[in-house]
Amino acid sequence: MSARDFPDTPGGVQVKLLGTSMIRESLFLLQNAISTLVVHGLAKDHEGRAVPLVFTSAPSEMQDGVCFHTTGPGLQATLPERPPSALSPPADGVLDMSIADQLGAGRIGCVYAVSVSYCSVPAKVPPLVVKVTSRDRCDELAKEAWVYEELDECLQGVSIPRCYGRFLAELPPRVDVLSWKRRGTTKLPISIVLLERLGDKLPLGEPIPQKIKDDLWGAVRDIAQMGVRNPALCYNDVLLAPPSPPGLLLTRAARMIYDS
Repeated sequence: MSARDFPDTPGGVQVKLLGTSMIRESLFLLQNAISTLVVHGLAKDHEGRAVPLVFTSAPSEMQDGVCFHTTGPGLQATLPERPPSALSPPADGVLDMSIADQLGAGRIGCVYAVSVSYCSVPAKVPPLVVKVTSRDRCDELAKEAWVYEELDECLQGVSIPRCYGRFLAELPPRVDVLSWKRRGTTKLPISIVLLERLGDKLPLGEPIPQKIKDDLWGAVRDIAQMGVRNPALCYNDVLLAPPSPPGLLLTRAARMIYDS
């Protein structure tokens, strides 16, 4: 199965209002434009042959969330309803991609750069990464994706990375996955999150420009005002914004990464 088996679909223009002028971010890929990922280079069978994996979009689910009333009783049993999306309707787009360099690893998974060979959506695809869950951490990656979705249209691409969704696939038996230490003998789920690729970490051993300091405090305030608490924020959770293009215009100089 290849992404080229799918027809072209619509889905990716973003408009920004700046003062009295409209700037058209020409055909940037929208966060809800992709429903299928064809990923090469992530898995091999027991004889070492490459196994392309087809991932489909999956809803992100909150895990262990706590909500507070602003008035009245302290705890709230249900989440407030999410405001209607300002994005275009979701498109059934397909990305065909290959795994490239490993950029980082953490408690629940590894982050890889990807090379996109095909996109069925007529849109400009920025540099991307995938975060691949460890074997038994699918639920925790779902929590990360949920946080990105909750902060989607107001902060994505400004104070946090743009997130293009969480995707699930089913691994056949006896298939090896990059960074997995054990091979499954039965079918197993595997989950990934697709994100825009950001820049480098903050430089060490030299003064940080005031612009970056101001934007870091601004990003922390942005996220806090949305009710997200991240008590484990550390150096590795901050990356410089990507250059524009391909990054969006007029964003903060550094962005925060949510890591559960």
